[in-house]
Amino acid sequence: SASTLTFSLSEVATVTVAIGRARSGRRVDGRCRRPTRTNRSRPHCTRYVAAGTLRRAALQGVNTVAFSGRVGGRALPAGSYRATVRARDAAGNRSAARTAPITVVSGR
Repeated sequence: SASTLTFSLSEVATVTVAIGRARSGRRVDGRCRRPTRTNRSRPHCTRYVAAGTLRRAALQGVNTVAFSGRVGGRALPAGSYRATVRARDAAGNRSAARTAPITVVSGR
């Protein structure tokens, strides 16, 4: 079954929902990097790798975006994800990014 992301806007805008998949990483120079042989002794961290983007036109007030676990016509593998929501109005002004955790379970 689909989940919904709910948010409110102060004006009409185009909303972008970026889906990122949680991956293990290593802390290197203040950033979370892909694990390699060289950095394997560094502290663990969680990095998010782009998995897809949803775009929707949204109205002023409360809006919802359905998320079925599919992006671009393909099902995402089961796992932990993060949805980052941003809005852009007609003048090009962008909202602050808001994030929410998402868990995709297998379709069985």
